[in-house]
Amino acid sequence: MNQATPHRIVGTGLVLGLLGDWWLRGQPPGCGVFLWGLALAAAVVLTTNRLSRQGLRLPGTWVLFGGLACLSMWAWRDAEPLLVWGTLGFLGALLLTGIETAQRPLAQLRVLPGLGGAAELIAGVLLQPLLVWLPPEEPEPGRARRIPTARVGSWLVGGLLSVAVLLLFGALLRAGDPLFAKFTDPLLQWRWETLVSHLFVILFLGWLATGYLGTARFGLPGCVKRQEPWLPPVPRLGTASWALPLVTLNLLLLLHACVQARFWFGGRETVLATAGLTLAEYARHGFFELVITAGLVLGVLWLADSVRSRDRTHALQVYRRLALPLMLWVTILMISAALRLGLYIRHFGLTETRLYAAAVLVWIAAVLGWFAVTVLRDRAERFLFGAIVLAYATFLALAVMNPHAWVARVNLARATRGHSLDLEHLARLSADAVPAIVACLDQLSPGDREWLSGRLLKRGQQPQGDWRAWNLARHRAAAAVAALSTAKP
Repeated sequence: MNQATPHRIVGTGLVLGLLGDWWLRGQPPGCGVFLWGLALAAAVVLTTNRLSRQGLRLPGTWVLFGGLACLSMWAWRDAEPLLVWGTLGFLGALLLTGIETAQRPLAQLRVLPGLGGAAELIAGVLLQPLLVWLPPEEPEPGRARRIPTARVGSWLVGGLLSVAVLLLFGALLRAGDPLFAKFTDPLLQWRWETLVSHLFVILFLGWLATGYLGTARFGLPGCVKRQEPWLPPVPRLGTASWALPLVTLNLLLLLHACVQARFWFGGRETVLATAGLTLAEYARHGFFELVITAGLVLGVLWLADSVRSRDRTHALQVYRRLALPLMLWVTILMISAALRLGLYIRHFGLTETRLYAAAVLVWIAAVLGWFAVTVLRDRAERFLFGAIVLAYATFLALAVMNPHAWVARVNLARATRGHSLDLEHLARLSADAVPAIVACLDQLSPGDREWLSGRLLKRGQQPQGDWRAWNLARHRAAAAVAALSTAKP
């Protein structure tokens, strides 16, 4: 398909629309979503010849594979946040790959050019199905490729006249021929809203697939590409404009670090008494705020590097002297947040929200190291793409860890040591946690075991849908519940 023609592009888009209408309708959604994404990714790879030696060297190829791994959550995980983030990861991979196709190197991606590239790509995907019939050659200098309005208008007029002919003559023939009326009665008894729904999904997905494949194969349409940048360049500020805020932030975080040192290395009771909190309450409050603060400080550092002067070595030296202590204070913030998470789990147990926040904390720590390797060495153009890659890696590692099963194991282990157990929260966890719960049921009290077993058995009686809804986590959960029902007297 590396010699893709407009007819093949449109045909592939329509096939993807038909497959999407079929595969995406599984209830509950499962591997059908992943299969459609796999088909779309395969079409992109073949259209852009990314399996060649040159194509495998492009960062966008590996980002696309990473996005496909994110979308595979629909086939092997059941936790809703993982499914949502996996879908967003796949869409983000398609966006990044499309930006690279538009001759914007991902390894040197910056925010403002990236936003302009994303806007161009989205416009190209929406317009390309109208332009894909035009020859792929570049137009003459100064002339843009025009939308074939005459051809499109001809098809629209022909379609409307065909509908009018069908309605008029169909009604006349039904009125004049009872046999024809009886033959066409089943057609009028169709559930037309269902037909319209299928047609809408097929055309919508086919349009988007055709637009994306056409853009990947032929590039952005001439009516979309711009020689001048979409957004003005980032203004360069004087040293004092960005240095004074960094000094203020350094002093504030230094004060916070001193308070934290007083709490963790002595005087804990005094600090808690001053705050009017117990140790458990202190651990429970402020974790998310610390995680957000660490991320915002890193963003401020990145913004300051973006607006500092590139012409003077003195500005880079000042920036490094202010950034290094800030990175130290951010590290202390993250250590404090991690310690609070440990105290929280010890006193209140683990929830998926806290686990996801901990994953964000791990990602911020990795980005902080990447920031030191790139921005502080005056290689800021490499920072954004590396941070995106680290986000994909963190998400996939989190998916492999299986958050809901992890939460179930931690809380059940606490229950065996005499701590309270939130059975309602445990029963609300997705199918990812069911095998872990079943494995630990014998360690619970008879009352808790009976109540939890009843909830699991009730969940196992729910219909699983056809093969499009198949999901590895739900399959394992059904097997565990089946074994539980067999063992239950």
